Amino acid sequence: MKDDHKIRVGILGMGGMGCKYARLMMEGKIPGMELTAVTRICRDQREEMLRLLPPNVQIFNSAEELLACDNMDAVVVCLPHDLHEAVVTRALDRGFHVLCEKPLGLSAAQAERMRAKAAEKGKLLAVILQQRTLPVWRWLHEVAANQTYGALKRVNYLLTGYYRPDCYYENGKWRSSWERGGGGLLFNQCVHGLDMLQWICGMPSRVQAFCHEGKWHDIEVEDDVSAYLEFPGGATGIFVASTGEAPGRRRFEISLEKAQILVENGQVQIFELTEDEKEFRKNSADAFGCPKGEWRTKPMPEEKEPYAAVLNNFAEAILEGKPLIADGKDGLGSILLAEGMYLSSWQHRMIRLPFEEGDYQKAFEAHINQ
Repeated sequence: MKDDHKIRVGILGMGGMGCKYARLMMEGKIPGMELTAVTRICRDQREEMLRLLPPNVQIFNSAEELLACDNMDAVVVCLPHDLHEAVVTRALDRGFHVLCEKPLGLSAAQAERMRAKAAEKGKLLAVILQQRTLPVWRWLHEVAANQTYGALKRVNYLLTGYYRPDCYYENGKWRSSWERGGGGLLFNQCVHGLDMLQWICGMPSRVQAFCHEGKWHDIEVEDDVSAYLEFPGGATGIFVASTGEAPGRRRFEISLEKAQILVENGQVQIFELTEDEKEFRKNSADAFGCPKGEWRTKPMPEEKEPYAAVLNNFAEAILEGKPLIADGKDGLGSILLAEGMYLSSWQHRMIRLPFEEGDYQKAFEAHINQ
C-alpha cells in the first residue's frame, strides 16, 4: 500500500550520482521518498548497490523499461546530457514528476521544450543545482537582491579548481563530445558556477568569451575559458575557468558600492566601508587616499548534505506544495550564459544577451560540422 507521506521514486542512471542519491534514500536522509526502481547499475558500483538495495526495489535494464513501470510518482534523471530531453519528456508524458541532473538539456531550446511539457502535464520539473542550498551562496544572493551594500560594481570569478586527468574524459566519452555533452568545461564543470554568477549578479547584458578547445586534453570541446561580462547597471565582470591547472582555485570576489566580499575555500571575507566611497572620491585631498574600513571574517554555517537538501525539497514540493529550490526556469540561466560564451568565441565578437536561440543552433551545427 502506498504511504501518502512518501513519494515513490525511480532513478534513471545508476552511475556515481544516481548511486549517491540511492544511498541517501536508503540511509533515511530523504524521509519523503521511497526508492522503488532503478536502471541497470554501473559496473564499479554494482556489488555494493546490490548488497544495499532493498529486495522490493525493481532493477530495469533500460530507461524505457523503467518508465513503463507504474510503481512510481517521480523520477530522478542522472543520465548523460544528450539523453535528458527524450527521457524527461517521456517521464512527463507518463505522468511522473521529474528531478533532473544539470544541465537540464543540451541547449536552451531543449530546456524550454521540457518546461513547456511539464506545464502541459501539470507536473513538477526540477533541476539539481545544489549550490543554491549552501548558506554562503544564499547569503550572497540575498545581499545582492536586497542591495544590502549597494549596487554591483564588479565581479571576478576564478574557477580553475576543476583539474581533470585524461582518464576523466576517456572513462566517459560523452564528456568530451559536442553532440553528446553539449559542450565541455562550461556544460560539465561550470554549470553550477554559471548558475551562481547569474543568480547573484543577474544575467549579463553582453559577453565576450574565448573558449579554447582541447588546450590541455586531447578532446574536441573546450577545457579553458576566459570571458569578459557587462551587466545592465554598468557593472563588469571577469570569468575564468579551466580543467588543466593544478591545483587551481575557486575564488568569487564581488565589489559593491559599500563593501567588497571574497569567497574562497568556503570562507567569507568582507570589507565594509565606513564612509561613502562616492563622497570620498569627490572630496578627498589625499591623492593616494582610500575610504576607511576593515576586513573581517564572516562565519557561515555548513550545509553538510546539499544533495539531500535538493531531494528533500523536491519531495516537499510534491507532497506539501513548497517552492522548488530550482525549477526548469532556474535551470535555463546557466545554459543561456554558456551558450552566449560559446557563440561569442565561435564568432569572435561580443554577444548581446539575450540572443535569438535559432542563431545559436545554427552556429552550433556549423561549429561541430566544420
